[in-house]
Amino acid sequence: MLKSTNKFSGFVFALSLLVGLSGCGDETTSNNSVPNQSVNKKATIQGGVFDATTGARIGGDDLSLTLVQGTSHRTPNVLVKDTTKPLVGEYAFSDVPVNIDAGNITFKMVITNTNYQRFEGLVTFPVPSATIAGTTDSIINIVRDVYLFPVGATAPDIEVAVSYSGEEVVGATVMLQQNAAANSVSITTSGGTRLAASPGLLPTLSAVTALNADGVAVATFSGASLVLGGAYTPVVLPVTHEGTPLARQTLAQIFAGTSVSPIAVAMTDIVPGANNDGLHVVFASNRNVDDLVATGALSLVFNRDIALPDATAFPFTVSITQCLPNTGPCTAVVTASVTPVLTNSRTLTLTPVFSTAVAATDLGLQVTFAGGAVTIPGENEAVSIFGTANMLLFDGSQISGIVNILGR
Repeated sequence: MLKSTNKFSGFVFALSLLVGLSGCGDETTSNNSVPNQSVNKKATIQGGVFDATTGARIGGDDLSLTLVQGTSHRTPNVLVKDTTKPLVGEYAFSDVPVNIDAGNITFKMVITNTNYQRFEGLVTFPVPSATIAGTTDSIINIVRDVYLFPVGATAPDIEVAVSYSGEEVVGATVMLQQNAAANSVSITTSGGTRLAASPGLLPTLSAVTALNADGVAVATFSGASLVLGGAYTPVVLPVTHEGTPLARQTLAQIFAGTSVSPIAVAMTDIVPGANNDGLHVVFASNRNVDDLVATGALSLVFNRDIALPDATAFPFTVSITQCLPNTGPCTAVVTASVTPVLTNSRTLTLTPVFSTAVAATDLGLQVTFAGGAVTIPGENEAVSIFGTANMLLFDGSQISGIVNILGR
């Protein structure tokens, strides 16, 4: 018995030693209780193509669907074009890679039909990786219905009327940016299964303003090129109106068939000066204060045609002073008068007529013009010229009426 007991004890010892040795060395363990995650999953996307105005299914030979999948442009595995079939417009793409949490898989769906607005939308197939027991289903199917907007079927014309300071602006380019992502459907859609259109993927429509029968400058966009319920953003590009540069104007989004037309746009100028006509001076002969002008004349060139208002209501005046160093304030030395002259349609020249001739020894003489005004031909607003924010030089500075005759 003793001998048998010793054999059993030796076996236990040897087994214990073997187990102990197996725990030494590499301490890495493997946990096989959670299955490995699957990658490179594939999915099927299916849905129907519908008219966004009537809800009717769309088919026909000119219905085209393309899934832009990287370098591959795929046609559907299934597309029902036969308009006599109850499932006309149904489509399906198979073997489309899905997106396991990383957010790095996006494809583009492009759908065209002769009578409908082009559709482009981004397609993703999000599949959460943190599913039951860390696994994902081997079969993935997603429904994405598409609603196309018919072109010109019932959409009215859209007119954009462009004006500046009460004047019609002819020749302005107006753009209609198509905001397909914001289109307003006329029917109840399939809600969460609807594939949204992507903004900015459609061409911009363009028209130029011209006088209509009522004498209003409008850019007209024919309803034949629009979609009912389509969202558009009107943009008027910069334009020069009668010598005045006008700024780009972007209007609020409108909808074909519900927004009031014509849409009035009042342009603003991008020139100095606070007058309502964008009138300003582009050249002043006295801008360099060190220049000497023997006649004392001042020439001002305006950015657009001008006229002179009633001289009795807006008379120009002139004074002659002598300003010498170390003699205190400037003093009046002679008198003079001035008659404004338009040497051309945009140039005003003021020349003093001295009561006493100026001698070469009369150093430090200055002419100072004041008063007066100009108008735009056919307009009632008279704009003062000197020392006012209403009339400025092109660089934004006020216009000086001082002309130096003789140096000091």
